Amino acid sequence: ILQKKIKIESFIGNKADIKLVYALVWVFNKGGDKLKQRIRKLRMHGCATLQQISEMKDIIKSPLINQFSKNHQLAIEQKAKYITLWNIQFLFNFIEKRRFKSSQEIQAKALPLLVTFSAARMVELARMMFSDLQINDEDILIQTSTNKVGKLRLFTIKLTRKNNNCCIVTVLQTWVNERNKMKVNRLQLWWNFAKQKPATSNDCSHILLDIIRKAGIQDPYTGSSIRHTMMTRLRAAGASQQEVNSFTRHALNSTVVDMYYNRPIARGLSILLIQIDERYSYISFCNILININI
Repeated sequence: ILQKKIKIESFIGNKADIKLVYALVWVFNKGGDKLKQRIRKLRMHGCATLQQISEMKDIIKSPLINQFSKNHQLAIEQKAKYITLWNIQFLFNFIEKRRFKSSQEIQAKALPLLVTFSAARMVELARMMFSDLQINDEDILIQTSTNKVGKLRLFTIKLTRKNNNCCIVTVLQTWVNERNKMKVNRLQLWWNFAKQKPATSNDCSHILLDIIRKAGIQDPYTGSSIRHTMMTRLRAAGASQQEVNSFTRHALNSTVVDMYYNRPIARGLSILLIQIDERYSYISFCNILININI
């Protein structure tokens, strides 16, 4: 502003985005170390500052700003947390075979199943209250919310009864009954038994980590990987990206599911080698039989 002798008053109108793009282009043309990082910061702080003095609303969403960001590849790439993922069937098999008796064990069963069938985030789990639940005969409705770009968005998660040992409706009803028997802080749904207080998002993550370790899932996978592997299962089963976005409460046009969550399932390649060896052994055996018959 000082070098170009630009008057501050020129930013007050409805063309603040044009002035900001001029500034971004000027910095870009000068070059230097960590150029993209500096331009990202200028764009962010410039939009925030101009928003306070300009008549223009939502400068950050300006088509000019967005086009400049796109042309210069300023979007921060979202890299997948895992290269491969574990098969969620391992978790189902573990829950099917294990008997969960104590209140703590029943919660440890309910929590991963809820994450699996609702894609609930850790912060959503920690916020869940008894008042958010509507328990019916064949389903359970849970009111939840997420904070996207400073806006609170409300959602309703619907869980449907299934006829198996991994039915989240049955398991969650059992946990609610157990939780009511405890007669301590009946507001929040999940409980930290060690500290005798409502569970935080970090506590929920530790409960999920413990259950997948018992199911045989080792490092580097953490409790949140349940969300990753369930989305991978849905996409592999034929669910469209839009369907998974809707189910997991992402924007319908978002690509984050395929870019960040959907990963190949890890498998032992030695098993494939054995299968190949057995296949060729079978073919050789068939050829021997053919030659004998000839």
